[in-house]
Amino acid sequence: MPEVEIATELKDLIPGFLDRKKSEIETLKTCLDERNYQAIAKIAHDIKGTSGGYGFDRMSELAEDLEAASEKQDRDSLKQLIEKLESYLNSITIRWVD
Repeated sequence: MPEVEIATELKDLIPGFLDRKKSEIETLKTCLDERNYQAIAKIAHDIKGTSGGYGFDRMSELAEDLEAASEKQDRDSLKQLIEKLESYLNSITIRWVD
């Protein structure tokens, strides 16, 4: 299980943030089914930008890879990356730090 260190001052924001990311995973799956690569790139770009700011560096890295794969319209890579992102979100634990 990946453990992420997050500043205690963000404790109220993180549950909503993670819920939004899980919702975005479902949107990414739909976009992949619809071959909407532009939407995938936009969502991935947003995830990449916000995740790092909260301390979820691995999520940001996966989103960066997802954005690159969307530009190539690489469906197989996109499917795998979406699955990795979903798995990451479902398995992380948070350690609160001051």
